[in-house]
Amino acid sequence: MKTKLLFCYLFVQSICISQTKEIPSTLQNVIVTLKQISGNANPDRIVKIDVNNDKVVDYSIVVNYRGYFEQTLTTELKSGEIIKVWTVDELNKESTILEFTSATPEEILNKVKLNTISLPYQSINPELDGAQPASTNYKYNCRMLNTNFTIPIARFNLTKHDDTTSKQGDVILFNSIGAGVGMSWGQFEKTTDAKGEIINTEFTNSFGIHIGFLFSAGNDDTENKNVFAPSVSISVLDFQIGYGHELGTLAPSQKKGFLTLAYAIPISKLLKGKYYIFKSSKGYNSKNPLPTILIDEGSSNTTMPNKTDKPDETKKSNKANFSDWKRIRSFVG
Repeated sequence: MKTKLLFCYLFVQSICISQTKEIPSTLQNVIVTLKQISGNANPDRIVKIDVNNDKVVDYSIVVNYRGYFEQTLTTELKSGEIIKVWTVDELNKESTILEFTSATPEEILNKVKLNTISLPYQSINPELDGAQPASTNYKYNCRMLNTNFTIPIARFNLTKHDDTTSKQGDVILFNSIGAGVGMSWGQFEKTTDAKGEIINTEFTNSFGIHIGFLFSAGNDDTENKNVFAPSVSISVLDFQIGYGHELGTLAPSQKKGFLTLAYAIPISKLLKGKYYIFKSSKGYNSKNPLPTILIDEGSSNTTMPNKTDKPDETKKSNKANFSDWKRIRSFVG
């Protein structure tokens, strides 16, 4: 009996210890100005801030999916004040409490130049149909409905079998052209100038499925040679491999079916905007990679993630009272 009681006591004690054990802090690049606290942490964490050193949480904010948080202070600090910051994970486990010192933008600038601190990193991932930062180049993974102009390279005509020949078909260099429409998966690239205006767009096809027609009209000294054939093809980059059904002139031993190899030029490369995008990822480049964890962004004075927040309202809350941060950015260029 005593053994069982001792076992139960040790078991309960181990659970209590495990629940109260601190987790490693993921806070990085924390900057405390006189009006604002910002930094980086794991996207699944809630940042707790104690301004008055009274062991009472003054602010709670959810780290957004980019791993960035920003909290505007209701009461302005003085330079040199100690602020305590820690994080809480999804299991409500608290990390080690870290202390940070408030400073003016000029003091922070000097520390950045001396490489004693680093500014927080906030990845910017714009929407394809929205505004893009000025003087930037972003890529978007997308699915697009596109028209294309086809330049056939070669055609393999299937032949009828008879006792006089064993060949399967004839290879012919095309004397026709083609056009069609298809669904393409690839990368859309958009470039803006210093005013934020779009100066160039480019789509690079990775894979696609297309339908269209091949056609031509001509004759030689003995017979008319007309080509009119619906075709279905798949594309890798801008090369198409497909199957067609000839409705035009046929040679005596030729079957209606044939295989094609062609080079396709999207009309959007010739006439900008001649496409329809069904779905796209957020924009990314070398300095702003796509986030690997997607959860809703939090807003100021929030204790738990609110997944009902509207994106527009979240974006507004993140931009509020941003003067100190802009000032630091302007100093470091």
